[in-house]
Amino acid sequence: MFDSIAGFFKSAWAFIVAALVAVLAWFNITIPGLGEDPTTTAPSTSITTVTTTTQAPAIPDALPFSIDIKVNGADLLAFDETIYDGLTIYTCDMKTVNSAGTETNYKFKGARLADILAAFKIGTNGLTGVKAIAGDGFATTYTAAQALDSKTLLAWYDELAGPTQDTNTPNPRLCPGSLESSGKYAKDVQAIELTYDIPAPIAFGNAIKIKVDGAVAFEFDETDLASLDAQTLHMKTVNSYGTVTDYIFTGVRLADILDYFDIDTASLVEVKAVDDSGSNPFSATYTAAVALEDTTILAWHNAIGEAVMDATYPNPRLCPGSSQASNLYMKNVQVIDLIF
Repeated sequence: MFDSIAGFFKSAWAFIVAALVAVLAWFNITIPGLGEDPTTTAPSTSITTVTTTTQAPAIPDALPFSIDIKVNGADLLAFDETIYDGLTIYTCDMKTVNSAGTETNYKFKGARLADILAAFKIGTNGLTGVKAIAGDGFATTYTAAQALDSKTLLAWYDELAGPTQDTNTPNPRLCPGSLESSGKYAKDVQAIELTYDIPAPIAFGNAIKIKVDGAVAFEFDETDLASLDAQTLHMKTVNSYGTVTDYIFTGVRLADILDYFDIDTASLVEVKAVDDSGSNPFSATYTAAVALEDTTILAWHNAIGEAVMDATYPNPRLCPGSSQASNLYMKNVQVIDLIF
């Protein structure tokens, strides 16, 4: 009997709920849980939070390039993109302003020019200026202070615009950060020319004797060389360990010195440069062809490294350019012996 009564109320309640749901639905009203079978388990739900991380694009390596370094007009060496591998890379802000007043901002990335010169052991004492020459021949000049500034970079990448190298300008830019608002950067640098002061001939420790077949014929010192045209010569030596040392010598051609004294060299056979200042004389012997060529000079200055003349070696050295890798230069020349 009670089951019949319970069933009746259950059916009546279901009818009332169904009617109420229908009425509420007519008015677009929903009551959560109303009309659901309480014996049915509701499906579980979960919320997954997805976090998106935006990473800066990887900076690409520099494209292949080659840049020449010249010193006082003489070719010194060439380097390529591998120079970046061993140097610290810096970032430098820079902007340009065109004739209309429009500003363009850059964030260049590259190696310091000063570090590149140091990597090749190129000294900067006496450096007066630097010229960056582009592929189209356009040259941009900088003072030594600007070029050696810690913000001056050879840059292959701009963090705001991407690589500075492309098909039309395949080489990096020289970017002087200390001049950030001047726009004085150089695109597509193909050559870097270093200009050094060429000092007047330095006082010799001793006058140099010119001998003709063993007999002293003339003597000269720095005052005689002052009237002759100075020349700049790139030379390098290789020691027994294979270490290469570069020099940028300044001096006067040996041929011009001999001409200064009206010495006829038509039948000259060889030339011996001698340092007889010590108890054990040293000498180097050259054929007439090598001694008289345009690249053989009596040098008193080296722009990029060790001094040519000092307290130990107070006289100039004879440097044969055509034999630049042979170590056949002679320090502290006291005698030039001409053999006919």
